[in-house]
This record gives sequence, structure tokens and C-alpha cells, in this order.
Amino acid sequence: MSEEPVSDGSENKEDEYASFSTVCPYCKKEGQLYVVHFTANTAIHLSKDGFAVTDSKFFDTTDEVVHCKACDKEFSLAEVTL
Repeated sequence: MSEEPVSDGSENKEDEYASFSTVCPYCKKEGQLYVVHFTANTAIHLSKDGFAVTDSKFFDTTDEVVHCKACDKEFSLAEVTL
């Protein structure tokens, strides 16, 4: 009888701080998810010639919508939040 190898967890080090799954909850394809819409909450100084997002003191998002290129579904980011 063969034994399964014992994991020390090192193979998952890069996922240790993951906040989101990259697998579509509908078609189960990996790596096909894109954030396509969101509401930005920030404070950017407005100049006569416009504004630059890079000048933002903070940048927070809400109402994020994710699109799966594999199955063409759109859904809330909450559905892939770990």
C-alpha cells in the first residue's frame, strides 16, 4: 500500500495571501476572469488641465463586476472572493 506524500504547505506559499479565486464559478475555467466595471472612491486634486489617477491619495472600489472570457458570464466580485 502506497502512502500519499505529506505536504509541508510550501507549495501554497504564493496563495497564502490570496483574496480571490481565479476560477470562474460557472464554467470552472481558470485565468479567464477580468474586472470590467467598478465604482471608484478616491480624492484626486482637480487642476485646470484635468486630473491624474496617479495623484490619488487613496483608491477604493465598490460594485465590482467580473467578466469571464470563457463563458461570457458577468457576476459580482463577491462570487470569487475567498
